[in-house]
Amino acid sequence: MKANNGHAEREHALLSASGANRWMNCTPSARLEDKMPRSSSKFADEGTFAHELAEVALFSLDNESRATIRGKWCEAKQKELMTKEGYSEEMQEYVNSYASYVQERLSEYKDASLLIEQKIDLSNIIEQGKGTCDAVIVTNGRVIVIDLKYGKGVRVNAHENAQLKLYAYGAYRVNELNFDLDETSIVELVIVQPRLDHVSTYELPAADLIEWAEGEVREKAKLAYAGEGDCNPGDWCKFCRVAGTCRALAEKCTEDVREDFADQARTLTDDEIAALLAKRPLINGWLNALEEYTFAKALEGHQWPGYKLVEGRTNRKWADETKVAETLTAKGFTDIYKPQTLLGIGAIETLVGKKNFPDLLGSLVVKPEGAPTLVEESDKRPALSLNVADDFRND
Repeated sequence: MKANNGHAEREHALLSASGANRWMNCTPSARLEDKMPRSSSKFADEGTFAHELAEVALFSLDNESRATIRGKWCEAKQKELMTKEGYSEEMQEYVNSYASYVQERLSEYKDASLLIEQKIDLSNIIEQGKGTCDAVIVTNGRVIVIDLKYGKGVRVNAHENAQLKLYAYGAYRVNELNFDLDETSIVELVIVQPRLDHVSTYELPAADLIEWAEGEVREKAKLAYAGEGDCNPGDWCKFCRVAGTCRALAEKCTEDVREDFADQARTLTDDEIAALLAKRPLINGWLNALEEYTFAKALEGHQWPGYKLVEGRTNRKWADETKVAETLTAKGFTDIYKPQTLLGIGAIETLVGKKNFPDLLGSLVVKPEGAPTLVEESDKRPALSLNVADDFRND
């Protein structure tokens, strides 16, 4: 087993393998996205952490390495990760199931090698192209690229997956001299999504992979690196950072609707309704991106005509449930639980009477500050000061 470490240090190239489906279908998108600020998310951080655990899990399955420096590293790294905020037993179980799958696949072949976190060089087809494969199994005549997807929001399939095909091409090229590999070899792409109990596989001849990579990919990568070509909206817009301001996407969404309503009939036909429903994911994705963009700019102080930032609505909550229960019990109230949790503020207010509530329990009620939200100017809530919005943005 061999490894290259550094999940947090993975660099994001302009034309990343993870974004290949987008920049290959919409070549100007990479340069447009590069002008936008990068931001992380709790889901991305969770995925990065899961990959760190997965690396340790894969090495820990190798009994021979446990008494070596690598084994000691695994032990120390595992203890370190278990003390971090993102760690949970649930995540560990999911990661272990992924590692077990990799080990099972490795056991299918004699004299196979498992390469963990293998760096690949794609610069011969993509300017500054590079990547890191989660796990690669190489044996004579076969390369298997196994990618861990820890997310559970979207089921990911291996069939013609551009990211995995690029990883597979890089893995094939970096290993072809050390193993009996040629264009007749089989390349297998595998997606493992343990939280969805989902494994997807796809095989193709190395010759087809090479033709695709050194033909279509190289051609599209040149356009994408130069920021040339036409914007082409589609399913790949979902995670594009420019989606909120993309004119081509806005025009496609609005033009599609106008075309569907071009018929002068007063009511839609069943076919027209079905066609509109089919376009819902693209249109909803565009509207969500538009909202996210306008909100982020508003936090920076940008004034949108007809809109303002206000404090979002929040619900009251108990400051100290134990003191609330003690106070009510002392006053002779008994039916204050349902079934084992303290009744909500509204129910308690009804129980003790609205007139008595402020004096009896008012000091034990708190109302958290609401997060900023962008609303129409007609909203009765006062506009937030920029200082409050800045505090929220920096949290």
